[in-house]
Amino acid sequence: MVESGIGTKCCGHKDCKSLEAPFCKATGVDDEGVCARCSECLQCSDGVEGTCGFRCERIWPRWVFPLQGIEDECIPKKIDVNCDVCEGLGYFDGCNPCQCIEDGSGGWLSDCLDNECEDGDLTRAHTYCVEFELEE
Repeated sequence: MVESGIGTKCCGHKDCKSLEAPFCKATGVDDEGVCARCSECLQCSDGVEGTCGFRCERIWPRWVFPLQGIEDECIPKKIDVNCDVCEGLGYFDGCNPCQCIEDGSGGWLSDCLDNECEDGDLTRAHTYCVEFELEE
């Protein structure tokens, strides 16, 4: 099992899996952070992704995060999604579904469809990991 307790290095909230420290607190060094208690998310900017993550509200449902800031002001930073980030699952890059294919050397290749967004505006299209297979 991977260590993810208080003070463990993290790049996103997903890296902090312990109930004691489910929040990835920004350290001010690039996109690096350390796993911390939810009580350390006072402002949106305290988190590496510009949020307090989603686990704090699930663990402490009577509290609103960030504790001192305004929740609606938390705007997540854009996260580049690729096969490495998605651990070999598929992903959507804007409106384009992408499937991850092993390259034979322990790495990944992306097979993406080239779709146009309905309104042509990619700023509203999200990137995220999914598990699926592209149809031929």
